[in-house]
Amino acid sequence: KASTWLRGAVEAVSRHSGDPRHFVHAICYLILVQSDEVSVSAAGLTGLYRQLISSPQSGQKAFRRKAVFNWFCDVAPPGSGECDIDFIEALIACGPVPPEEDLAGKFYQAVSAVSSKSHGGSWYTPAKVVDNLISDALTPSEIVPSGSGFQVLDPCCGSGLFLCRLAALFPEIFPDPSVLYGIDLNPTAVMIAGLNLYLAFPQWDGPLNLFAGDSLLDIPASAGFPDRFDLILSNPPWGSRGLADRRLHYGQLFPQIESGESFSWFTARASSLLDEGGRLLFLLPESSMTVSVHRDFRRLLASEFSIHKLTVLGKVFRKVLSGVIILDAVKGQGGDFIIQNKRGCRTASVGELLSTESFPVALNCSDHQLQLMNRMEGAAPVRLKDNADWALGIVTGNNSRYLFKEGVESPGDLSVEPNVISGTMIQPFSIDSRGPSLRYRPDEFQQMAPVELYRAPAKLVYRFIGNDLCFALDTAGRLTLNSANSLIPRPDFISPEVLTLLLNSSPVRAWYRHRFSSQKVLRGYLEKIPLPVLSPEDESELKSLYNRITAASTADRPPLLARADGVAASLYRLSEHELAVLVN
Repeated sequence: KASTWLRGAVEAVSRHSGDPRHFVHAICYLILVQSDEVSVSAAGLTGLYRQLISSPQSGQKAFRRKAVFNWFCDVAPPGSGECDIDFIEALIACGPVPPEEDLAGKFYQAVSAVSSKSHGGSWYTPAKVVDNLISDALTPSEIVPSGSGFQVLDPCCGSGLFLCRLAALFPEIFPDPSVLYGIDLNPTAVMIAGLNLYLAFPQWDGPLNLFAGDSLLDIPASAGFPDRFDLILSNPPWGSRGLADRRLHYGQLFPQIESGESFSWFTARASSLLDEGGRLLFLLPESSMTVSVHRDFRRLLASEFSIHKLTVLGKVFRKVLSGVIILDAVKGQGGDFIIQNKRGCRTASVGELLSTESFPVALNCSDHQLQLMNRMEGAAPVRLKDNADWALGIVTGNNSRYLFKEGVESPGDLSVEPNVISGTMIQPFSIDSRGPSLRYRPDEFQQMAPVELYRAPAKLVYRFIGNDLCFALDTAGRLTLNSANSLIPRPDFISPEVLTLLLNSSPVRAWYRHRFSSQKVLRGYLEKIPLPVLSPEDESELKSLYNRITAASTADRPPLLARADGVAASLYRLSEHELAVLVN
């Protein structure tokens, strides 16, 4: 019912023009009516709203709580008028408002374009993820009762879900919202947070500690904000380009953050706002622990926090490639910490955070798997770095102009490249022989490697997008698009056939997945793959296996692939059982 009603509400928006804040304010009004906070007959819904936006004081008697009335009038966006009345009537036509948690927040997210959400780095968080974050990290004994002055802040509060769920999970500790504080840069989000908090505390008839502002710059001490907090929890923006106009100021405030990453700024700000021993609970991208550009963030954690646990959630947000982790930390220096993932828990050291070695924090493996990965690295000292040439795929800048499907009549251009390789055409050991054709205009393309690299007699092509390795050997000199990159091993290095087999083997693919947890296969990662020193006999056996695999039908390949995995495992000093543990 909620989905049906929301679809109708979004369609109503498409038929009206105006500030989205007006539409959200109207939704808040109807939700207050549905929850009996406002007493009005169905026939009087439109009339009361007209009265509230034209002469607010005359409508106060309809509100059950004076504080809710004052809040509703205070958050009314300027310029409310007949467009709101028309919109209210369109909403009424959608039927009764469903009693759905954070309905206004879901409505606002639905009417906000995906581009604008990513522009601000903000993605509204599913309630079950918030509950997981809070209940997994906190117990009642760890929270001082609110009467003792325990103060909670969400510095990027959005629709207030973190504060509301915290109160719902610990009702005896938070009987009212007096110690719950929230700030958000978006005034519309703060409006929704106010609605949700008043609904979460139906007996509260006082003001809320919610403010529209930039918590990186402005903490409204004059409005009664504490100087320090005992708990800060949030889903801070990631990679926010919407803060670009303030980037210089942030850089001056947080000089230890060299990357200009928004979640790092918020973590640094949280450190300055937490009491010693105060708790930090943040939702962060996995890349915060795995990408070299975020070493400044990890240094900040190691120097100012004691990490209790990193919980790996995997993909949480639709249309966001990065996996998600929960950071549970305490203000103050500490030692080892726990990483919890779908395989269980393992112990990690602060040294992993501070490592300037080639490998990031391994989030998705067990202790045993990490031991096996370390053994592989010790047993295989060879690396691709400085032993291969690399070629990125072509970026045309306008695929509709330059690409056309195989079988479609050529546009009359003589310089056409047939069967260009894209990432989806690549399978382990094979490439689809039929691909799109390309109108070849290298001077007009946005990105293209030197053509002689594509024309190499033997090059390994691989999928760029994905969290697993997928390699095949191209001996036809075909061009590749940007979803398919290439590497050409140097003549005195491992042969292309043997290298293809090793990179497709189960030991190497499992090592790669556990090490990098990335949705993109980057050259920097591939250059760190451990490769064994091969004797002439090893080379001969592996090349023979490669030839048999590529000559075999799909049905006949499994035993050959298993044999290749067994040979590769022995080169990495892994037993059959250990290979099974690593691959799991």
